[in-house]
Amino acid sequence: MSESSKINILLISQHRLIQDALQSLLAADSKCNLIRSVYSVETAIEAIRQLDTKIDLILLQTDVKVSDSLRELGEYCDSPVIIISTLANRELMDDWVLAGIRGILGPDTDSAQFSKALQKVHEGELWLDRFTTSRIVGELSKKRNESFSPESNPIAKLTDREKGILRAILDGEGLPLRDIAATLFISEFTLRNHLTAIYSKLGVANRLDLYVFTRLHLASLPKNSAPS
Repeated sequence: MSESSKINILLISQHRLIQDALQSLLAADSKCNLIRSVYSVETAIEAIRQLDTKIDLILLQTDVKVSDSLRELGEYCDSPVIIISTLANRELMDDWVLAGIRGILGPDTDSAQFSKALQKVHEGELWLDRFTTSRIVGELSKKRNESFSPESNPIAKLTDREKGILRAILDGEGLPLRDIAATLFISEFTLRNHLTAIYSKLGVANRLDLYVFTRLHLASLPKNSAPS
């Protein structure tokens, strides 16, 4: 694989032993290119400001809440973040997902799952278990529903085809985009193009936001998921 097609990764870990282990995993993965390893978000920001190379993915090893750190990091870099944790704490996981991370790798993650997670998140997908996704989506839907006004339903901006795609996204919650595209009889490339347009019209940033949106506006979506 050429250097230009590899995933450029920034690694953040305050523990030397864990950092060394993650560096070894990344070095063994032909799809990855470790750009820099640092010990804190602060030093990561400094590295980002100095680097000429685009960062495709950030790996953050932590076992604490990082909402403020992620917001600070987001001011300098919009790359997706995967958290690596030795814990499996529901409160922490909720905090991380609500802060905008795209994946969580827990203590039971093996090397094959590690490699697959990096690839999928780099491709724009989420790497979360179904239980976590459903719980977070339900919580966000509840919050958004409290301020929802039927008179300003943004789903009216969508074409029938785009509404069908939203229904497919909801039905295929957590599935890879490739599988969702297959149910719609379109290519993954075409689906990604549709999603870009849908994100823009609905003012959402990613698939997790889209899950929340589709649940909130479920009654406005067509029952048939196949776009015309």
